[in-house]
Amino acid sequence: VEACLGDLRWLDRVLPRPPALLAGAAAWADRRLNRIERSDGSRRLRGMLTVGVLAGAAVAAGAAVTIVSRTAAGGWLLELLILSRCLDLRGPWTGMRETASALARGGVEEGRKTVAPLTDRQAWSLDIHGVIRAAVEHGAARLLTGLVAPVLFYALFALPGLLLWAAAAGMRRVIGHVTLPRYCLLYTSRRG
Repeated sequence: VEACLGDLRWLDRVLPRPPALLAGAAAWADRRLNRIERSDGSRRLRGMLTVGVLAGAAVAAGAAVTIVSRTAAGGWLLELLILSRCLDLRGPWTGMRETASALARGGVEEGRKTVAPLTDRQAWSLDIHGVIRAAVEHGAARLLTGLVAPVLFYALFALPGLLLWAAAAGMRRVIGHVTLPRYCLLYTSRRG
């Protein structure tokens, strides 16, 4: 389903992906609970509570949906919908395909412009091999986080595990960059 219908922008507005929803919750908690005027110990405790609450809520929601999907007629469609919204297969391929098209259309300079948002490297310094390498590395990383990890968590722990992964991915997206105000939330999420 994701391979055929994935990366639909309008669907993301109507039915956001679970990692995006949980990233929004983590961002809200970060703004409300992780203020610079609080002590390190207070922020660390608030970070642990945030991680615990978001992870617990994700597991509880996954367990509830699993019960509904096992008991209700057609409930498997709900589980399939959540599973397909947690996977991201088409996005990585789209980025690599756009880079390849830009290289074919306008050469290295167009490729650099297309790959620049996908990489942390300085795109202006990349040759054609560097542009291709950056696009492939980005695609591989997105496939790992958008397909391999969620499928592994789903295979091992069913829907509660999948939503636990979504919570971890959402928190990483919001508090995964080290800055002083986010240190304590980051400290807790990386240790857990």
